[in-house]
Amino acid sequence: MSILTLVPSVILPGETAIISESTTLDGTTADAYAETTFNFSFDKTEQDSNVLEVSGTKGIAGDFGYKVTGVVKNITKEQQDDVRLAAALFDANGNLLGALKGSVDVGIAPGSEAGFELSYPDVPPGYKKYFYN
Repeated sequence: MSILTLVPSVILPGETAIISESTTLDGTTADAYAETTFNFSFDKTEQDSNVLEVSGTKGIAGDFGYKVTGVVKNITKEQQDDVRLAAALFDANGNLLGALKGSVDVGIAPGSEAGFELSYPDVPPGYKKYFYN
């Protein structure tokens, strides 16, 4: 069983989150499956969602996979030490192709910024045509 990464981890009514995960298939490939399903549950919380500001995002197709880079700014009044990010990748028609996830390795003080690079998991093989010429 895999644990899914949800960004943001607290979702208020009307908000949207990106769910991303990958897994290793022993003895087979993803092509052997026509469909995948997930069972989701949730826990109520008294925490607020902590959405930070992202800017300067750029998608880059490279020799070692596709990545998204950018800058995240702490727009809260408190230090943020566990900053998780996700990027949803869509085709020209708005169809979801995949999601990349990652985190920032340093804490971000109020009003400060940190650069990020998301490259995991790699774009699914069948969709690489959208990102690589």
